[in-house]
Amino acid sequence: MQATWSEHNWFEESQSIKRHIIAFSLSVVIVFLLLAVPLHMKLNFVEDKKSTIGKKSKINHLSYIGDSEIGKGVNVGAGTITCNYDGVKKSKTKIKDNVFIGSNSSLVAPITLEKNSIVGAGSVITKKVKKNSLALTRSSQTEVKNYKRKIK
Repeated sequence: MQATWSEHNWFEESQSIKRHIIAFSLSVVIVFLLLAVPLHMKLNFVEDKKSTIGKKSKINHLSYIGDSEIGKGVNVGAGTITCNYDGVKKSKTKIKDNVFIGSNSSLVAPITLEKNSIVGAGSVITKKVKKNSLALTRSSQTEVKNYKRKIK
């Protein structure tokens, strides 16, 4: 049975139209934001502050990039941080084009990583890394056989 003109709920219909307009408006804003921010960063929980990031550079999840200049085609591995504050002043990190930084690395500023260099995963880099070179700073793994945890 169809409602007559006087029985029709115009208020409910206008509320439905308002909800559709709001949903459309939000989708336009979301699309704009998706286009404005490089996709690789926005889906990976990356924090960047006062930094410039070159084209085709990737910064992976759980990374912090502060006071940095990152060139083109750079890959920053997951968990990498720039240590830009020494307790007194902030310093810059410069990462030139086509640098590869392994996961969980710390870059202690002020520092420069030259073109085409590689930083091994888990490294703490405190000195300039020269062009076309590999930088590693890891201690050897040690293992204590038959270790027993102390009980409190």
